[in-house]
Amino acid sequence: MEILIEKLDNEGNGLSHINGKIIFIPKCLEGELVDIDIVKETKKYYIGKLNKIIIPSKKRINSPCKYFNKCNGCNLLNMNYEDTISYKENKIKEIFKKYLNYNLNVNVIECDNYYNYRNKVLLHIKDKSIGFINEDKITNIDECKIINNNLNNTIKFIKSLNIINGKVLLRVNYLNEILILIDTKDNINFNKVGSNIKGIILNNKVIYGQDHFIDTVNDLKFKVSYNSFFQVNKDVNSKLFNIIKDNINDKDNVLDLYCGVGTLGINASLKASSVLGIDNLESNIKDANENKKLNNIKNIEFIYGDASIFPKYINKNIDAIIVDPPRNGLNKFTLKNIIEYKPNKIIYVSCDPFTLVRDLKELMNIYSMDKYYLLDMFPFTHHIESLMVLERK
Repeated sequence: MEILIEKLDNEGNGLSHINGKIIFIPKCLEGELVDIDIVKETKKYYIGKLNKIIIPSKKRINSPCKYFNKCNGCNLLNMNYEDTISYKENKIKEIFKKYLNYNLNVNVIECDNYYNYRNKVLLHIKDKSIGFINEDKITNIDECKIINNNLNNTIKFIKSLNIINGKVLLRVNYLNEILILIDTKDNINFNKVGSNIKGIILNNKVIYGQDHFIDTVNDLKFKVSYNSFFQVNKDVNSKLFNIIKDNINDKDNVLDLYCGVGTLGINASLKASSVLGIDNLESNIKDANENKKLNNIKNIEFIYGDASIFPKYINKNIDAIIVDPPRNGLNKFTLKNIIEYKPNKIIYVSCDPFTLVRDLKELMNIYSMDKYYLLDMFPFTHHIESLMVLERK
């Protein structure tokens, strides 16, 4: 069946219409005439499979990844980097216009090193094939174009362990030290471990080395445990830190909600008068306090508590609130308390534009959307990292 691709959807798939229904076809680009098969039908949409490109888009390139047609990891790796940025910029503008009726001015923060940028990768293993899952199938890989080359080199070591089924999480730091987290029911045996491997954790138990390492962002040091949240792109994370500092005043008392291991709060403390961080994971607060000591920071305090009831923990006036919530955004209690507290400024970091606009809809009556930054934290994927600065009207 021949169809014309009308546009890319929010997940980077080709979008068209057949018989009054939307159809999504991965690996296609806007304006392409393609031959496809329908592989799935629901009441509202079809999913298609690309057989042949009859007339290619002028934006199409030969993907530098030999696994591109099988793997579903980097769905924009058939375009030049500049074209992926244009797609993301248009996408975020359309989302703000559709859900907020707002004409967004976008400040684009590009990634300088858009290949081999990821410092963390989750690989699946099935019947000894190791790679990424696509429709329950594993694309067996030897390398990935977007992960750090030291992680690529570690894949060979993982294959030598002869794991039949399981999952492996790999992390790397600024010293090229590697943490390996293995989740499997298979027996693991190894004789020789590379000098750069800092630790191996099997089913949440350390079997070699240690369960953490130290990583850096700008001039700050952070303890990163094998299961800690830490941004995967050091280049863009550095720029994120700088934007937050630029939007903090030296007299501000800052509240860092969902503070995690304290990365954003410690960064803000370099400029702010004081910072209070709150997180509901005790292990995060323990690591945050270690990071405070690592950087010899005196004007920050971390509290184990519920971010949704943050006024309970405050003993001084808060001027600015930093929020970096999970993908599902702010819960209704946190949002209600922020609206009632009315800080002068909110710095909202988000990895999901849809939950971001949902929350902004509640905040727009009190706050003006002063600055928006599109941070390309995940090049060649459809994902967007956002930073919105809100100023009280």
